Amino acid sequence: TLIRHRDVAAIAFTGSTEVGQHLMRVAADDVKRLNLELGGKHPLIVCADADLEAAARGCVWGAFLNAGQICTSIERVYVERPVYAEMVERVTELTRALIVGPGMDSKTEVTPMIRGSERAKVIEQLDAARSAGARVTTGGKIPERLAKGFFFEPTVLVDVPKDHAVMIEETFGPLCPLAPVDDFDEALSLANRSTYGLGSTLFSRDPRKVKRFMEEIEAGNVWINDPLIDNLAAPFGGFKRSGLGRELGVEGLEAFTEVKHVHWEIDGGIKPWWFPWTS
Repeated sequence: TLIRHRDVAAIAFTGSTEVGQHLMRVAADDVKRLNLELGGKHPLIVCADADLEAAARGCVWGAFLNAGQICTSIERVYVERPVYAEMVERVTELTRALIVGPGMDSKTEVTPMIRGSERAKVIEQLDAARSAGARVTTGGKIPERLAKGFFFEPTVLVDVPKDHAVMIEETFGPLCPLAPVDDFDEALSLANRSTYGLGSTLFSRDPRKVKRFMEEIEAGNVWINDPLIDNLAAPFGGFKRSGLGRELGVEGLEAFTEVKHVHWEIDGGIKPWWFPWTS
């Protein structure tokens, strides 16, 4: 196989955690270097001091861009209770206004999903969450006018139990679950509970919370008040089950190089520590 070929010194892969694990097993036989960018479960934390209009718009952008089919898509939202109801209302209104359609239509904002099995996974997570007490404020259906193809309405799910699968397992689709939290500490604890650690976002005006978030969140990519912004000079990669190594930036270049130590004795000559030893 290509992976086992003697001329392949390193493997860079972007895809599912399951395939990444398979590559690790295959590459282990030849001790080949791996650079893996795998799954994620991007948490968004919205603090009571945040700019809620910006937080809501950022949430909708981060959750439904490319129909939520980005490894760093926002997939769970924790909102401090004092602003939870308002955040839900704003996100619901913005999501309801999104235009769903074919990708070639310039007016389209939310495109179809890549295949039927992925859409079925979203529906399965949604139905399970509903059975556990969550409710849909908008979306949740296949659009009637777009029955052909793998379209699904961008969906906002609220009052989701914090330990439910939809808040833990990767979705990779247009589903945005929100849950209220008592404070920043609870939100941060829940955010770090995931086995993934790729993307993360905080909306807050408080520098102390920002500092704590940057230092304590277990994720390779941290966005403050501006989710999913790319920077080709910045390293990209994840913690935990989200992968190994980094792409982009200096760190990305280093992933495809080897460090070599060279000792060159310019003056030459015999060294006193060489054999034979004398008294």
